[in-house]
Amino acid sequence: MAILKILILADVPPDVIGGAEMQAWRLARAWRDAGHDVEIAGHRIPDVMREGIRLHHLPVFKRAGRALRGATYFAALAWFLTARKRSSYDLIYCRFIGEAALSMAVLKQLRLIHAPLVAVPAASGREGNADLALLHSLPATDRLIGLLNRQCDCVNYIAPGIEQTFREAGLAPRQTTRIPNGVDLPAWEAREPPGPELLFVGRLAPQKGLDLLLPVLARLRASGRDFLCTLIGDGPLRGKLESQARDLGLGDCVTFMGAQPQTVVRAQLAKARAFVLPSRYEGLSNAALEALAHGVPCVLSRCGGVDACLTEESGWVFDVGDATGLETALQAALDLTPQRHAAMSRACRKLVEEHFSLEKVARQYLDCFSVLVSAKA
Repeated sequence: MAILKILILADVPPDVIGGAEMQAWRLARAWRDAGHDVEIAGHRIPDVMREGIRLHHLPVFKRAGRALRGATYFAALAWFLTARKRSSYDLIYCRFIGEAALSMAVLKQLRLIHAPLVAVPAASGREGNADLALLHSLPATDRLIGLLNRQCDCVNYIAPGIEQTFREAGLAPRQTTRIPNGVDLPAWEAREPPGPELLFVGRLAPQKGLDLLLPVLARLRASGRDFLCTLIGDGPLRGKLESQARDLGLGDCVTFMGAQPQTVVRAQLAKARAFVLPSRYEGLSNAALEALAHGVPCVLSRCGGVDACLTEESGWVFDVGDATGLETALQAALDLTPQRHAAMSRACRKLVEEHFSLEKVARQYLDCFSVLVSAKA
């Protein structure tokens, strides 16, 4: 394969912490390790060289409303790609279908940029910060979707729920792929069954459904269940959720750890009996994939993400907002016998090895990129 010059339009850790941002950074490093020239441009990252990858800051007015922010993002990206003579990229990869993908579509429509455009929507919901919610907040949504259909050379759907959402909205690009998120495979071996510890890792935001989880935990506690639940992450709802936990009498069995480095997350995964993610909408949760990679069975809401890959051998799935279903799943997780937990742990690890290893995912993308670049040549 020829060496490709790839531009990723995304913000990345540690400047921005999120699942899509983390995935963009992992892929950037994997493509770099495969010998390709990778750069990243975003409006919340600095101009810096980081781990052999050049990061570029796009100056944007952030406090003047979405319309002006979008306009200044477009101007900054257009200047970066044209006035700075950086139009020689072989391919542009956009994480999210939002300002970046729309700006690139306009630049391609104006014939200012000719490189193939690959866009990757991040979440299946129609609310909050989901990709489609952004599109619907803009005027002339149907025309914008039509523009994306004409100018996106490929849209990659990381999860079936996202594909369904966008197809229903009318997104029908020339080419689609179905390459999932990928995670590194940590060293792993079968272990003694852990204690009754439940784990959540993610942003403390309305999307994640923790306001549903806490009352369910209170009912489990009232029924005599013994467990500990650790919540790792931060966000706008932290104070409210901590108050809710205290009011429900969960102070001695629910711990809010705040944002933690990966070393701490891995240590908690090593102790967890089950990973729980009661989200209202999701993409393909990196946190859930990492739990599976560590052999931790998952309790997930039915969002069309990782849940679509689970079987009774690797976890439990309940309907979004279904408190009874969540309670039943958590009871089943806490009741696992040592033998059953060991079997599920092996199945979890195998699922990630076969479908979600970062090495395989990065290679799938590069195969796709090679075809697109060759077609443009």
